[in-house]
Amino acid sequence: MQECKVLIVDDDTINQIVLAFILENLELKVDTASSGKQALAFIQANEYAVILMDIQMPEMDGFECVSHIRKNPDRQHIPVIFVTSEGKNRKFIDQGYHLGAVDYLQKPVDGDILISKVKVFKSLFDQRMALEKSLLESQNIQRKNDQLLNFMAEGVLGLDKNNIITFANIAACTLLTSDREKVVGRPIKDFINPSASDELWEQSEFNQAFKGGLCNQHDDAVFWRNAHENFPVEYTQAAILEDSEIVGGVVAFQDISERKRDREKLINLARFDQLTQLPNRNMYWEFLSKAIASAKREKQQIAILFIDLDNFKQINDSLGHDAGDELLILVARHLKSCIREGDIVARVGGDEFAILLLNPRDIQVAATIATKILAQLYEPIHVFSNDVLARASIGIAVYPENGLSGTHLTKAADTAMYHAKSCGRNTYKYFSREMHERIQDDMKITQELHKSIHKNQLSVNYQPKIEIQNQHIVGFEALIRWLHPTMGQISPERFIPVAESSGLIKDIGDWVLLQSLEQAKQWNDCLNENNKITMSVNVSAIQFQQHHFARHIIELTHKSGLDKSLLELEITESTLMKNPEETIQQLHILRDSGIKISMDDFGTGYSSLSQLKELPIDVLKIDKSFIDEIDQSKSGNAIVSSIIDLAHSLDITVVAEGVEHENQLDFLQQKHCDIVQGYYFSKPLNKENSTSFLLQ
Repeated sequence: MQECKVLIVDDDTINQIVLAFILENLELKVDTASSGKQALAFIQANEYAVILMDIQMPEMDGFECVSHIRKNPDRQHIPVIFVTSEGKNRKFIDQGYHLGAVDYLQKPVDGDILISKVKVFKSLFDQRMALEKSLLESQNIQRKNDQLLNFMAEGVLGLDKNNIITFANIAACTLLTSDREKVVGRPIKDFINPSASDELWEQSEFNQAFKGGLCNQHDDAVFWRNAHENFPVEYTQAAILEDSEIVGGVVAFQDISERKRDREKLINLARFDQLTQLPNRNMYWEFLSKAIASAKREKQQIAILFIDLDNFKQINDSLGHDAGDELLILVARHLKSCIREGDIVARVGGDEFAILLLNPRDIQVAATIATKILAQLYEPIHVFSNDVLARASIGIAVYPENGLSGTHLTKAADTAMYHAKSCGRNTYKYFSREMHERIQDDMKITQELHKSIHKNQLSVNYQPKIEIQNQHIVGFEALIRWLHPTMGQISPERFIPVAESSGLIKDIGDWVLLQSLEQAKQWNDCLNENNKITMSVNVSAIQFQQHHFARHIIELTHKSGLDKSLLELEITESTLMKNPEETIQQLHILRDSGIKISMDDFGTGYSSLSQLKELPIDVLKIDKSFIDEIDQSKSGNAIVSSIIDLAHSLDITVVAEGVEHENQLDFLQQKHCDIVQGYYFSKPLNKENSTSFLLQ
């Protein structure tokens, strides 16, 4: 049988390569043409299953090229798919279909869609070749080809020039639930649109394509088994020509019932939480958008209850994830039992839920439901033979008082929920003016931060890091400070979260890094080779989201002239857990360049001691909260000692931060901690005082 070929026509070589690459795993040969003229030469010499035709080409565009193809009686039947970057331009689409195009694909092409369509035309081509061969060969060859078609999974129907079925393979008969004798000899109309009048059938898409000698594909059609029963199909039709005369046709089809069921399952996955069967976050936003539009028209209110379980992590960690999942299912049932008919409960996060109260008679309804929820959750919930006490914090926001958009309203409810947590948890809070003022204060901080760098309000202080055995300075940690002319000294704990939420942390982080690198370069230029000091700089999780973050840091370090081995980037455990796979990949790039990686505040986040061996870090900083426990309890001493021993077994340097008392230093010396920093030696110092401290 003739080899199946596809012709790609595009004046852009890159587009040719991309389309050919997508089709490389299909069993077909791909020819490429860079112009309409070259394409016509290929088409004159070759038979193709389908042509992928660019529209905009110099000298001869795609429409003109297809017009020439349609004038060639031996090649006018070849299906053409236009591949264009013009989008859904109605003029282009109408012109293409007028010339006999079977489809349009928009650049950049979706690979799965292209493969699916080419597969169909490849199948059609193979079938047409087989049928043409069968018409030319003897009856014996005809029977062999019939047997071959019978083994195909797709239904195949052969038609005469009057659209009467002359051949039906086994799959076609099975799908149509009829014996061959009840299929062959009947008009194809009986299975495509049996109730259509002759006039309507004459004008149908199927009949028009057949009469025009064209190929046609339908991705979502219906075939009829009888007057009362149909089933969804995907089908392709093509006319068979001899000497430019239509002598028949072929229809290849398959039942797509299972595919449609799978699609419905995917829609369900996209809209519903599979654990609790509640609407998910996507559906929540859809509901909220529609509810606000309706409330605006009807001048009604909406209340949002944003619910977060207070102790879910502890339950999950102590009883296991299966128990955690079961708890979420039971909580979801409790929430549904507390709302009115017509209200909506959605799961919008891991242990976060949202309730939409539609047109409450007054805002007190939200408080009543919140109280009911807290009362239900106050009772023990039986989870896998354990009585679990679930607690929740609830934030309430009301439309239109607290926000006119879904985003603002949800943010208000979320803010109120966090306020409920800060007030002791297991309670509810309405979004208030004070919360609004805090948001306004954050906005003011954001505005002033924009100006702070250019107005020289920011500065970097440096806290010495001391090698514990000989008490020599081995480095400094860079710490940002902000002295505002009217607001005074603003603590990093206040402005860093604002900088992170506003995106300013990227610019501020770069500024701090460059200041610190240049200062470290100045200091090290004055020191001999045996006394070089490192510079530790904190990196926010938001900074890690920058495109090519590692390469950016390496370029800044190179720009400063500082030896990369003298830079130490400090990340927190929470940073690592934001996007572990991508973050670890970036850390490896940094380490490979010579930059050291330090994990800050170890023990306060998600990492465990056993995970350390998997992480690309050079330095481990023990959080001050553990140092404060030294000599306060046996467990405090044991934890610090265990961290030091395990880190050393993994060749990781240990730094103890927040050392303030001599007994802490003595204990750390006994346990062979490597480096310490804290007020016992020095508080963070400005550039001048740090230089003096270093020289002393």
